[in-house]
Amino acid sequence: MRVLHLSPTFFSDASIVGGAERYTWEIARAMAGLANVTMVSFGPETRTDMRDGVRVRQLKRHALIAHQLAASPLSLALVREISRADVVHCHQVDTFLTGFGIVAARALRKPVFVTDLGGGHMYAPTNYLPLLTWSSGALLISEFSKSLWEQAPAARRPPRLDVIYGGVDTTHFAPGGAKDPQMVAYIGRLLPHKGIEYLIDAIEPPFRLHVVGRPYDLPYLAMLKERAQGKSVVFEHDVDDRGLIERYQRAAVSVLPSVSTDWQGKTTEVAELFGLVVVEAMACGTPVIVSRTTSLPELVDDGTTGFIVPPADAMALRHALRVLRDQPARAADMGTAARASVLARFTWRATAEKSLAVYRAVRASSH
Repeated sequence: MRVLHLSPTFFSDASIVGGAERYTWEIARAMAGLANVTMVSFGPETRTDMRDGVRVRQLKRHALIAHQLAASPLSLALVREISRADVVHCHQVDTFLTGFGIVAARALRKPVFVTDLGGGHMYAPTNYLPLLTWSSGALLISEFSKSLWEQAPAARRPPRLDVIYGGVDTTHFAPGGAKDPQMVAYIGRLLPHKGIEYLIDAIEPPFRLHVVGRPYDLPYLAMLKERAQGKSVVFEHDVDDRGLIERYQRAAVSVLPSVSTDWQGKTTEVAELFGLVVVEAMACGTPVIVSRTTSLPELVDDGTTGFIVPPADAMALRHALRVLRDQPARAADMGTAARASVLARFTWRATAEKSLAVYRAVRASSH
């Protein structure tokens, strides 16, 4: 089967380094051992490479909307790529690329699927035209995401909804080295809906918090640093992939305290469509603490692989941290169980196989 993955951005410093870009690349790479896979994205120049079994076709970026450079690239060269494919899979729903991919695939009678990774923009044609009803279906990254699409207006709802989750490279994200019983880690982008301030409030001796991630909101970062004064909190903004894995491995616990309403009162219903950093930490044998919001409770077996606490609740976070501090044997067992849970549920191979199964089912039904 010839599978074409389309993404407006790709996982590189020349584009955007984020969870959505990592997701697209990893599912394409995992699928390469099971199908003939091409990934098309956009960059400063046109080029074609083979990477880990994936034919990567980068087209020169020309934005339809000047101030939406990353989200609105398009190229007529896509028609040729779509014509060669048996299945088209568009990542990021509300982009010009997905709208074009759906229309072109439909015209060429190719099955076309969409995956919502939380990105896009308001000017995308999928927001104004019933293009998603022309798709073959949506492959979604959590049951929470599926519940949102089930509530969508009919003109926005694909004909079928399947959950494929996401994965982690369990070869690289694996246990290693000794745990630092005093180290608490937050790993991820520094954005207001992450609720990091509540974790800072929860930190008490002997714990030391490492806030690891790139800042994308300078007022929020300033607030966090003010909140952290007098506490054992370290901010690390330029940690590479190897360094991230080392911190996952060394941390006694990794925490994702996301909230639906941020420090300035802004509310979002999609704070976490899939908490990739949670499964990365679990793969490294590290127990996790997450807030009971959006998709996060789907990832954690409360009391077995970690703890689920109410959102925006520093006292609940502090209590969970104390349990792990006071019961080191239980913490170690949680880390072991967390790794086992990832191997059973959240590998990229499993995500790729689920996707291929849906592709085949749709193709079979159309013949």
